[in-house]
Amino acid sequence: MSITALVLGIVGVISGGWFLLPQILAVVFGHIGLKKEPSVKGMAITGLVLGYLMVAVSLAYGLFVAFAFSSSWD
Repeated sequence: MSITALVLGIVGVISGGWFLLPQILAVVFGHIGLKKEPSVKGMAITGLVLGYLMVAVSLAYGLFVAFAFSSSWD
């Protein structure tokens, strides 16, 4: 689970946050990995950090685009 979280977090960074599914799955698998596999805690935490970071980037970009389009209609 921890390795999956790490890989999905890296995929989210490489994709630039365009796809929201890998980031969400990285967060889910990271939390599961922390509970089930305490020996590889570093990979789970890295997957969580990358997942949450890219979710925030995706949401910020979405808000920016929404405000840009809403202001252009006025």
